[in-house]
Amino acid sequence: MSRFARTAGLAAVGAALAAAGMGVAAADDPNAVPEPILTTQCSLDQLMAATKVVDQPAYDAIVTKYNQEPKVLQDQIVLRMKNLLAKDPAGRQAEVDQLGIVFPYYAALFRTQESAAPEIAEQCSTFPAEDPSVWAPAAEADPTPAPAPGVPGSTEPTAA
Repeated sequence: MSRFARTAGLAAVGAALAAAGMGVAAADDPNAVPEPILTTQCSLDQLMAATKVVDQPAYDAIVTKYNQEPKVLQDQIVLRMKNLLAKDPAGRQAEVDQLGIVFPYYAALFRTQESAAPEIAEQCSTFPAEDPSVWAPAAEADPTPAPAPGVPGSTEPTAA
């Protein structure tokens, strides 16, 4: 796939997120990052964990898309977002704008709904700073095996 086609596809996905309300931060500027996210001291994994609790559909969309990317692209996405969080608030807004051009789908994490941003920023510090499991799809992140059919609470197959 050409870089142009991939960029156009990612832009379309970003537009779809914005249309769904996941990328809208302010009525006057849909690209603005809400102040609580601009000033948070949380790590990327902490923001992901808090988003999972506060805005599960947004979290699911980001994690699903992330896990469809090639490993080399996943590494670049995480690196770019970690570098973004290392900047001051003004630098973060500029970096989110750049992220929106290169990886628009992932900029949605920072352009979260204005109503969800304070709760995400408030809760993020309660999660571990490093937690790679936040990038795993829900099925992979939950290590609890499903019970075997016909045996409540059992994880062993039943004999026929």
